[in-house]
Amino acid sequence: MRRGSRMLSPDRRADGYHMVTFSINGTISKHYVHRIVADAFLGRRSKEEWDVDHRNNLRGQNHIGNLRYLTVSKNRS
Repeated sequence: MRRGSRMLSPDRRADGYHMVTFSINGTISKHYVHRIVADAFLGRRSKEEWDVDHRNNLRGQNHIGNLRYLTVSKNRS
């Protein structure tokens, strides 16, 4: 990570999603682990058009074989 940047803490939300909190030059931001993994290994896609889907519906299993992109409408139907 860059100087002045650090990961503050991992977290598991009540709904099962894992998140990490970063501090970059004093600005704090939270990110879903499944989105970070998908962006890194499947390529980045627009959050407005694409959701990251857990194939087995277990939100805590964020390995690449369990993740795929689905359109927002297909993932939420």
